[in-house]
Amino acid sequence: MYSNIGYSIYVSTWRENIEALSSVYTEGASVFTSLHVPEENKNDFISESIEMIKTIKKIGYKVIADVSTRTLLNFNVSNLDELINMLELDVVRIDYGFTDEEINRIKSQCLIAINASTISETSLVKLINSHKNMIAVHNFYPRTDTGLDDEQFRGVNKMLCDNGLKVYAFIPGDINLRGPIFEGLPTIESHRRNSPYACFVDMDKNYSVAGIIVGDGILSDFENKLISNYRESGIISVPIVLDQNYKYLNGAVFSIREDSPYSLIRLKESREYSSFGEIIMNYNCIERKTGSLTIDNYKYARYSGEIQITKRDYGKDERVNVIGNVKDDYRLLLRSIRNRDKIKIIDI
Repeated sequence: MYSNIGYSIYVSTWRENIEALSSVYTEGASVFTSLHVPEENKNDFISESIEMIKTIKKIGYKVIADVSTRTLLNFNVSNLDELINMLELDVVRIDYGFTDEEINRIKSQCLIAINASTISETSLVKLINSHKNMIAVHNFYPRTDTGLDDEQFRGVNKMLCDNGLKVYAFIPGDINLRGPIFEGLPTIESHRRNSPYACFVDMDKNYSVAGIIVGDGILSDFENKLISNYRESGIISVPIVLDQNYKYLNGAVFSIREDSPYSLIRLKESREYSSFGEIIMNYNCIERKTGSLTIDNYKYARYSGEIQITKRDYGKDERVNVIGNVKDDYRLLLRSIRNRDKIKIIDI
């Protein structure tokens, strides 16, 4: 079972994004919105918020609304129950300003989402004792260098999962990055400036998350298609800039050998994939940087035709031709490809 995909939409820009949001809907998907961002607060904020949420729910999405004490002031309500009932929210994510006691007083049957990035285990246990209907949603981090470290993120998720919570986190977008910083909205810092698809696969394979939300909004058709194909088939598409002589590999699907070492991805069917009896001459035998796609030439005797992808730098070898390179913003995929996985080469 693969992680669910979700998107983000904001009051100030929802009308220009709602058509795209409708076109990418899949069953069970969620939309995240923030109801306390300072730049969103304008004269028609309440009416626009109500109409936006109704429209999103009509498409079929569940709405996760990020709220703080500022939100109550913006909507002229005195408590969270009033806000939830006014907006008919599916999930309310509790950000800053609320005490455990205030959260405990929520009577609504909607899901409560705690701030996964900041909650302590002590506070979590208290809330679990009062609310059985809870999930955990991480922060996203607009400012460069402030996102969570990989191991920090993994440790927090383990604590949350051990306590029975489903975890949601954010990946950056690839079009119309959100201001005021415009440098992506990831939860993990290592995801910044990487392909959203590569970030999605990384989240799904390595971090025990139930839902993955695009913090910046909607994705390009290309990235959406890559994610959709992965969720449907489990095959990891790897965008590679192929050498002109090896364009025939575009679309080829391979299994990863069970005994591939950590630093080298060996494609199981590759020797059989080459034309029977073809002599592979030595060509472009250069240094093999991380993400190099290679094929062994005739000088490697019976290994001739074996295709590999490097996960670290290797020196040049007259027996090995470099025939392509994983595109820079997709190299994150390399840490998600495991032995016995299937990959598909996509020329880009």
